[in-house]
Amino acid sequence: MTDQVADASGAPLARPELHTVSLELEREVAADPAEVFDLLVPQLAPDDGHTKFAVYPHCLTAVMQGDWWYRGEYRVTDAPRGARVSYTVVNVAQEQHEAGNLISKGTVAAAPDAFARRLDALEESLRRGEMTLGGWCSHDAGALVDGPVHRSEPAGVQQADHRAAA
Repeated sequence: MTDQVADASGAPLARPELHTVSLELEREVAADPAEVFDLLVPQLAPDDGHTKFAVYPHCLTAVMQGDWWYRGEYRVTDAPRGARVSYTVVNVAQEQHEAGNLISKGTVAAAPDAFARRLDALEESLRRGEMTLGGWCSHDAGALVDGPVHRSEPAGVQQADHRAAA
């Protein structure tokens, strides 16, 4: 399986050495992890033209990286009821790192409510029996990303971080 990257620079799977986890959220969803991931990814794909976005189906992870400090990581893993969805907000500012911690407060404060709304919508889609065509986990799903899609083989688990959940 190949990774789907929204632009050539993408958002690497591994976090940079200098990073601070600002927030971690998780919730269980009563569905197969791959199905949850396939429904989640289209909700996450940014349309702002500057946020880096990459999808790593081999580890059910999507990474968004924008602005100078923000990195958002969504991961889907096995859980007793089906799937556990986690969202992590990470300050990846390499310069003025402490300022990134201060700036992130608004994003961190808004994230729990936005995360809950996103997963409520995902669970409603599951109840209605909605599915994505193709899906990220089943085969090449480049059509789900607007713009050019670049493929790369996984280079090992490296970097994944945060993005505002809104």
